[in-house]
Amino acid sequence: MKRRTRVTWRSRGGRTAGSIAIAVAIVMAGALCPAQAATSTAYVSVSSEGGLATAISADNVADIQTTNIGVGNDPLYLAANPSGTRVYVPNRNSNTVSVIDTSTNTEIGTVDDPDGTFQEPYAVAVSPDGKEAWVANNFGGTVSIIDTSTNAVTGTIPDAGGCFYNATGVVFNPVLSRHEAYVVAEPGGKAVCVVSTSAPYDVLDTVYLDSGIYNAEYAVVTPDGSKVYVTGDAVSRIDTQTRGAISFYPYSLSTVSYLAVSNDGTKVYAAGNDSYLEIIDTSYDDFTDNYIYFSSASTINAVTVVPGTDLGLVTDNYWNEVYAFDTSTDAEITSGAIPVSLDGTPAAIIAVTRAEATPPPALTLQNGGLGAGWLGSCGMVVGRDGKGPVSAAESAGMIALYFALLLLPVGILKLVHRRKRLPVEKTGIIALFIVASMLIAASAHAERLVAPKAQRFHPTTDGQGALTVDTDRTLCPGQFNFGLTLSGAKKPLDMGDIRLLKVEKVVVDELYTADLTAAYGLTPDITLGLDIPYDYSRDNLNYADYKLNGAPGVRGDVTHLGDIRVNAKYRLLSAPKYGVALIPFANFATGNRDYLLSEGKFGFGMKVAAHYDATKVLTLYGNLGAEHIGDVAAPRDGDNYYLPWIQYGVGGAYRLPWRKDSIVAEINGETSWASPYSHTTLSPFEVLAAYRTEVAPGWTLQAGGGGGLNKGMGAPQWRAILGVAYKM
Repeated sequence: MKRRTRVTWRSRGGRTAGSIAIAVAIVMAGALCPAQAATSTAYVSVSSEGGLATAISADNVADIQTTNIGVGNDPLYLAANPSGTRVYVPNRNSNTVSVIDTSTNTEIGTVDDPDGTFQEPYAVAVSPDGKEAWVANNFGGTVSIIDTSTNAVTGTIPDAGGCFYNATGVVFNPVLSRHEAYVVAEPGGKAVCVVSTSAPYDVLDTVYLDSGIYNAEYAVVTPDGSKVYVTGDAVSRIDTQTRGAISFYPYSLSTVSYLAVSNDGTKVYAAGNDSYLEIIDTSYDDFTDNYIYFSSASTINAVTVVPGTDLGLVTDNYWNEVYAFDTSTDAEITSGAIPVSLDGTPAAIIAVTRAEATPPPALTLQNGGLGAGWLGSCGMVVGRDGKGPVSAAESAGMIALYFALLLLPVGILKLVHRRKRLPVEKTGIIALFIVASMLIAASAHAERLVAPKAQRFHPTTDGQGALTVDTDRTLCPGQFNFGLTLSGAKKPLDMGDIRLLKVEKVVVDELYTADLTAAYGLTPDITLGLDIPYDYSRDNLNYADYKLNGAPGVRGDVTHLGDIRVNAKYRLLSAPKYGVALIPFANFATGNRDYLLSEGKFGFGMKVAAHYDATKVLTLYGNLGAEHIGDVAAPRDGDNYYLPWIQYGVGGAYRLPWRKDSIVAEINGETSWASPYSHTTLSPFEVLAAYRTEVAPGWTLQAGGGGGLNKGMGAPQWRAILGVAYKM
């Protein structure tokens, strides 16, 4: 029975008369990743009757299993997608490309170009985002493009100036921002053609190799995308920045037919025509004195390194066998299961590591927040560097820190009005102290992630209230309010371990949103609102890819419509100094789920909005509500079930004595309905403030910003806000 090594990993996650009562309720959400299984498999293209690709399990060399997969005639330089779920095999004499499902080790499709651009396909490579596979056609002198979502040929890169003549190899630069691929060919000599990976796929450069080199067929790229190595009687190295090339000869091999890069990129293994591998040191680009000898081998012709492991495999095209070696010691591995016999002559070998789709990896999230952003290491809210509960002294220190931060706006008011006494009563001081204590108690651990998205900032649609905290006041019947709010956030969503205060991966690095808002007064007590956000984010992690394979994942810039929100405000109570309203709302899944800019589920909820005129110049606002995301009837352990969220916010507007200017400020946040303020879920807690002025009749301008107070999903390191509104 086949045994698999389980690879476990964790994604390295009262009254306050005269004061601006920006009181706080906290906590944010994260998740501890469950155990994640991974399966490693090597695939060998085998020249035999009918053509084979042999799958070799690589989880345990003491118990290697093999599976023969029927493909086309004379399969050659095969490749896998970044997630390790598909392997593509070019069949030279069938003019097809076979697609292998690595979970079942079966051929699930054959790409056959009806236009005949497949002419002796020699090699295939898959783009870093996994969306395209490029095929080098040796006889046709072209490169065919396959859409991996449909397994159909969608285009052909022509032989510009003869650059692809006798094309034998193709490889992508793994760094998405480089937008380059490299085609090994013979345009009047051995050369590598540098091709743009964006339409119209221009040939950017032709790098000629030393004239004495022959058999320049295969190329590999280092993980950082800085160097390309090409086979031949000497190995050529191309600097991808300068596009300059050098060549260096092996000590004993008369030719090098295959190359493989170590996982850390420090070494390249070279196979040729003897019973050993020679090793290239990538730091100084030459062969080392070390080599790996295989005692039973005759002619090692291909080599691969299993991603994420210390295991390497080689093929012998004389004995038709596969041997293993350890990349940490550069020594042969001997085992009762080694060598592996092949049913034909091996031509090429690759290895993939595929993360199991079940259970999917969850993310442990933390933000930059005040702790990691504004005050550096002062925000160690989990205590003792994640080694245990906070001590009494550490708790007292953190309470004092947060208490001082909460009193900051009170102190500002004292300076502005030159009061001898603090503009806050005892009950207000006690309330702020309690809130500061809650910050410590609620920020201990993050164990579970529920409904993550980075784009959580939604401005008030009617231009009243604070920034996101609504008031109960409604528009007059027939009155419109239009607004445009621009916001930018730094690191609104990170992945790491909240208990260790360690950011393992930036999920959303920068997020810029333009919110187009509109509100209409339907009756004296009913106002309808609409918020349409449009997002632009930079260097984001593709969560869909990460969830599928658990690998580092691809990153990219995203421009996409956000989650559209509609709401209605129904005023229940209106008194001279206070009021209350209900605000039902709905969020539509129009945003981009792949990059965690949307939950990808329809959400709906209700909140209560209220105001209190504390003084002639100070109005306080408060919101409290809940939102449910996903299928209400879904089972609690189902993919469509999302825990409801409690949402809250408090804020205020302080009207200045000149013109129609005011200062608005708020604190907003949310926490899980199932376990509010517990140590198993945390929610974001964001502080915002802005200066608001009426620049012309009906026109209001506001500018401000803020950031996350504690570490949490959706609370950014900092946020900047600029908005304009017109009421008619």
